[in-house]
Parts: sequence; structure tokens; C-alpha cells
Amino acid sequence: AAKLAHPNAGRDAYAPVQRLPLLAKLLGVDPAADLLLSPVNGDLAGLPPVLIIASESEMLRCDAELMAERLAAADVPVTLQIWAGQVHAFPVLGDLLPESTAAIQEIGAFVRALASTATEDMAVAG
Repeated sequence: AAKLAHPNAGRDAYAPVQRLPLLAKLLGVDPAADLLLSPVNGDLAGLPPVLIIASESEMLRCDAELMAERLAAADVPVTLQIWAGQVHAFPVLGDLLPESTAAIQEIGAFVRALASTATEDMAVAG
């Protein structure tokens, strides 16, 4: 319901929100019947830091924002990046767009920072 009311419901050229019922049917799921199909409804406590990247115009922006809110409420460190002027899932375009490359670099930096923190934690514990 939130997705249908969100301003991006009709803005996402790649994955318009109107296609969600058909997608759910093709996958054989009833999202209304099983709230656990969405990770946003699960127990988020204890998760490691999370990076969420979304386009400002994609229909999943409201999900990204909701997940960031729920992660923060569960005391999970979360970084939400909303990228202007991008299409749905733009990082998968690799080096075809400068913004895709930049997003992949952001992801790499995030993972390297996690690995560095984990290595430091292991050194302190060991």
C-alpha cells in the first residue's frame, strides 16, 4: 500500500509499481498473506552494518527508506544513499555509466571498511 501511494509509483520506467501484482503471481507468492516475505518485517537486531543504494525515482525507494528506518530502530548501523537521476538497479550497469561506477566504488569502500573493522576487532580479541 505504501508503494502504491508513494510519488515514485508511476515514475520508475524500468519497474513500475503496477507490475508488482503480476510479479508476485509469477513467483507464486501472496505478499499480503505472508509478511515475512519481506526482510523489512523480520528481526533486524544484530545485523552487521548495512549500505542501501537506491535511485531517487525508483519504486523501491520507499522500501529502501523504510528498511533504513527499521535498521536504525534496531540499532543496526545503516547508510542510505538516494542517487538523483538514476534508473532502477543502476549499479548493475557496471562501467556503462559514471554513476554506476561511482556506486560500485561506494560499495567497495563500504566492504573494505567493514573488513578493516573486522580485522581490527579480531586483533584486539586475539
